[in-house]
Amino acid sequence: MDWIQWYKQSAGDSLQLILMLRKNTDPVYGPGYSSSSYKTTYENKTSNLTILKTDAENEGMYHCAHTNWLESTWSGTYLSIKETRTSNIVVQQPAVSHSAYPGDLVSLKCSLLTDSDQKSCSGEPDVFWIRSGSDKSYPDSIYIDGERSSYCEKRADIQQRCVYNFSKNVNASDAGTYYCAVATCGEILFGIGSNLNIQESSLSPLDTITIICLLSTVLAISLAVILVLICLINKNKSAVKLQKRNSEKSQQVKY
Repeated sequence: MDWIQWYKQSAGDSLQLILMLRKNTDPVYGPGYSSSSYKTTYENKTSNLTILKTDAENEGMYHCAHTNWLESTWSGTYLSIKETRTSNIVVQQPAVSHSAYPGDLVSLKCSLLTDSDQKSCSGEPDVFWIRSGSDKSYPDSIYIDGERSSYCEKRADIQQRCVYNFSKNVNASDAGTYYCAVATCGEILFGIGSNLNIQESSLSPLDTITIICLLSTVLAISLAVILVLICLINKNKSAVKLQKRNSEKSQQVKY
């Protein structure tokens, strides 16, 4: 029997179950959630979640999970609650794809552009990363300390640019799309996402280096042997010529 589950994830929090339901049944709500705030439908393998009245507390990532005996399929949508903004804040994340092999060090980055009004916000921005991958049934949240992996610079008299870096040695399970999220001035801003593709390799980097060294050694030995053979051939040719000259001289003396 198929199940539909709706979850909410706020910045820095784990997944919270909103409700779960089967076809032609009433939903079962999770702790803190009720039919007075949320309604849902499930028809033709499509489920819709309706928030009857939104406020700032409703902002976050909403996940829909479709599960049965054989598989679990997840999808997510971020709900941003727009309020009156007191500053001009923009998150820039390069829309690029990275390709790497298991064991490679991969670095991702995003930038936060702010104007002078940002100074009125209390505290430093909180920066974290969310990975959406097809190999897991739920998304990953990766939190980092922006203070240890960032630098800021003035771009104009009223504008500042801070760059946040995230680096790790990847493995095959790290493939997916990484979203940079910055929580500042009472709102959460998301980048557009950077794709990370993990290439399959039958040889490890150490094996590749070892093979290159062995081939280089074999090539060097082969060249040395060829040089020795050339020297011996030339030496034999010189000896034959010298012997022939001595023989000719000896014949001339006898005459």
